[in-house]
Amino acid sequence: MNLADMVAQICADTGYVDADDQVFARTALRQRDDLLWRMGLWKDSLVQVNVAVDPVTNADYAEGVIYLPEVVERVVAVRTADQSLRVSGLETFFQIDFDTFAQTGSPVQFAKLAPGWFTWRGLLGLQVASDAADDGTAIKIIWRDSHGRRFTRQFLLAAAAGLALQDSPLTNTVLVTGNAIGLDGTYTWNGALFDGASGSWDIVYHSFNGTTAWYFMFQDGTHVFQSDTGILGPYVDLVAGVAGAIPSVAYGVRTTIAVEAMYKKTTAGDVSLNPQLFGDPAGGTLLLSDTKSPTYQRIRVFPMPTAAVGIKVLAKAAYVPLDFDQQAPLITGSHLALMAFAKHMLLKRGGENGAALDAVAEAMSLLETLKKEELIQEAHNQRIIPDSGYGDAYFGPGGLIG
Repeated sequence: MNLADMVAQICADTGYVDADDQVFARTALRQRDDLLWRMGLWKDSLVQVNVAVDPVTNADYAEGVIYLPEVVERVVAVRTADQSLRVSGLETFFQIDFDTFAQTGSPVQFAKLAPGWFTWRGLLGLQVASDAADDGTAIKIIWRDSHGRRFTRQFLLAAAAGLALQDSPLTNTVLVTGNAIGLDGTYTWNGALFDGASGSWDIVYHSFNGTTAWYFMFQDGTHVFQSDTGILGPYVDLVAGVAGAIPSVAYGVRTTIAVEAMYKKTTAGDVSLNPQLFGDPAGGTLLLSDTKSPTYQRIRVFPMPTAAVGIKVLAKAAYVPLDFDQQAPLITGSHLALMAFAKHMLLKRGGENGAALDAVAEAMSLLETLKKEELIQEAHNQRIIPDSGYGDAYFGPGGLIG
């Protein structure tokens, strides 16, 4: 039975047929369906996903961290083509004498990590970018920086200057060498720009050579060198209007930003986490209709893989709300128990406590039957209920003579 059929049957059985009763019955079915899905590891709730893990092309995989597809709500089992991966609590790996976190090789075990949105790696950080029409709209972001510090920021969108997601404090440095006139030296981040004895590197957001982005700009009072095609040069002397010397640039610590979640209201435009520096990778984007970022379950495999490997994950699938009239419950045979639970709630709402108790007793009995059917009436367990088959005990199918 689909949602519309169940609502009609519930209202007819209880005698509560008004529009508000139908809305209540529909809500009760959704709530109980959600609860039923989460209360057990139903076979209908299992899903298998395959993940191609290549540490060469993905920095997360190189660190042994695997972001799983959004369909995964809970991890049940993990294996490769060669073997099953043993599961252990993350704390177990802190109680081992040797440093398991630094080991590399073929994965043989895994631990569950907290879910998140994505991990960003670059030179500086990310910045919130939004449409001017959304100025003043509330937004909330939760992230961790390279030092492990966790930040929760709730603020109002502003297209002119969005919130920056950076290390705190910023400790990055830039080493410039190679006969670049006025550029040689080590530059340390001071909170606003990279300062050194020879001048300073600044980070400027504007249009340059047809591209509007964040750029590194060096200025020492005489020369202004700005990144043209990327962070590593070449640099153009904007004062003289000619190409300047191409320095050798070495950056210090790369920034790692782990974005856990971002929340917003429906907006007129997309809201993005853009790199603060031209050439750094992009972050995530919430479309105008999105109100929250995706949540991806994560696992950490041990050792960290050094070559491409296929990972198979058996998982409990994320719940799909029962909110469309033609939609049926995903757990096979659960509609009878759901209807009984919804009748209980509708009767209790109407003050019929005796009838409500009868309905909940029926619901619990149907739920127990459903669990027994789930346990023994599946393809892997060839048992028919009743044991002697259907029909006559002697002449029916499965009987002594039939």
